[in-house]
Amino acid sequence: MEQIDYIRLETNQKGCTYSDVANRMRIDARTVKKYAIRGTRGIQAARDGGTTFSCNGPCEANY
Repeated sequence: MEQIDYIRLETNQKGCTYSDVANRMRIDARTVKKYAIRGTRGIQAARDGGTTFSCNGPCEANY
């Protein structure tokens, strides 16, 4: 559950890309996307058309 919370924090709140988060966690970007949009699919899909965000701030590994 901690990893899912971390994914959601980094992608949905900090705006990091799925690839950035996946590289830091050493998992596939599709897995990051799956957990990032789960539960927030309507909000995120409407906001960005289902694509990833670009990182507009420091995206640091805090896990």
